[in-house]
Amino acid sequence: MDSKKGDFAQIFTHWGTPEIDLFENRLNICSSPSLSPGNLTHNPASCLVDAFTISWNSLYFYAFPPFCQIHRRLQKILEEQVPQRIMILPFWPTQVWWPQPLKLLIAIPFVLPKQEDLLSLSHSPQTLHPLRRKLTMLACLQCLAIHPG
Repeated sequence: MDSKKGDFAQIFTHWGTPEIDLFENRLNICSSPSLSPGNLTHNPASCLVDAFTISWNSLYFYAFPPFCQIHRRLQKILEEQVPQRIMILPFWPTQVWWPQPLKLLIAIPFVLPKQEDLLSLSHSPQTLHPLRRKLTMLACLQCLAIHPG
């Protein structure tokens, strides 16, 4: 087992194994069954093509989407009142979406070890992400916080 899969196995052992990996592709396989992100190439092993075409509100899922889809994913979670999920996010406080996932945390995030090949470009998976050495990645257990009124 490579160290990336070992890190995710540890997360799943601690927080439970998700039913589905919403943004799996052939390069980041961590759980099964899976969905592929709609804007990327189709993964033949996936059960659907576009994760955004189904309802997420009854799924306990894992998601490590491309950075360009984080805001869209957060909007869908709030719109559908998704109860709980594991999300992989960059520690990126300067992003406009950053405060929202923090409000949804229900456990202390796991800090993923920095690995040279952890991040690649979504449009060119063989190309390592230029920010890979600067970004700290977090595994976050989140729950929809429903506030009265």
